[in-house]
Amino acid sequence: MNPRIYWQNLHVLHGFINMSEYNKIAVLITCHNRKAKTLECLKRLIPQLGNADKVFLVDDGSTDNSGQLCDELANTHNCIRTIHKENGGLSSARNAGMKEATGDYIIFPDPDDWVQEDYLQKLIDLHREHQSDVEICGYYIVDENRQVD
Repeated sequence: MNPRIYWQNLHVLHGFINMSEYNKIAVLITCHNRKAKTLECLKRLIPQLGNADKVFLVDDGSTDNSGQLCDELANTHNCIRTIHKENGGLSSARNAGMKEATGDYIIFPDPDDWVQEDYLQKLIDLHREHQSDVEICGYYIVDENRQVD
């Protein structure tokens, strides 16, 4: 059985909005036993963050040292904050993160998401264009060699 990885697919919009003009984004990632995947996801997200943005890593009672990784990342990056809680499932972890999150927008990438380099910009563009309450992304399914299935 080949592992599957979900690659988010966002539609390209015309025009460019300067990232310094948008409001704060709270990136909320639940990290239950996803140590390696969490790090990969953050490598693509952190360069996209503005000065006011924050990443909230919710350690939902992990047993694989995900919580320790989250703490190390928070000590290394000022934009990251770790929340530790007992395991309660995805909804419980997201609710715990939302209680702490600050920002005008909240996004919920999963630890195994490999977001595109302009992921946050495109979400802001979509919001500004449509003034919608929720922005939803599509995805590609790729194998371990990053080939589209």
